[in-house]
Amino acid sequence: MAHMTKKFSLGVTLAQTTLQLGLLILGIYILAVEAGVWIVPYVVLLILLYSVFRYYLCTRCEYYGTHCPSFGLGIYTSRIFPQQEGKSINIPVGAVDILSFFVVLFYPIPWLVNSIPLLILYLILLVSFFAVKSYTGCRYCNKDFCPLSTMSRKMFGTPQG
Repeated sequence: MAHMTKKFSLGVTLAQTTLQLGLLILGIYILAVEAGVWIVPYVVLLILLYSVFRYYLCTRCEYYGTHCPSFGLGIYTSRIFPQQEGKSINIPVGAVDILSFFVVLFYPIPWLVNSIPLLILYLILLVSFFAVKSYTGCRYCNKDFCPLSTMSRKMFGTPQG
């Protein structure tokens, strides 16, 4: 399916990033307080998500160096890695990236059950995050290997333009 390459605004990037950072900060906080050594896999996965996976995905993406449908990682990546023009996105790494992304978002939940207010806050942030990301980013994305892209277009429709 052909999709348009959309230019994303700073506002979209800030909305997605603010919700994502809220989840990550709350996740790190609750894991630091409640999880002991179980915070280590979370931190390792975060490091992989924002380094190795960005190298193999974002440096090869048409949104490299721009506000993109994924938290502005196109700009972030352009500041730490050179673009790999002419190389296509590595689909197996993309699949691991997506799985890792979900693990990072859901991993803290078992440790949140001891604090109902924090659990409610986390779940509100999580639902808001997925709604905003799906509507403002994923439905425009042309990465059909990503289930969020396909699901978002089914939920919100494929943008015309």
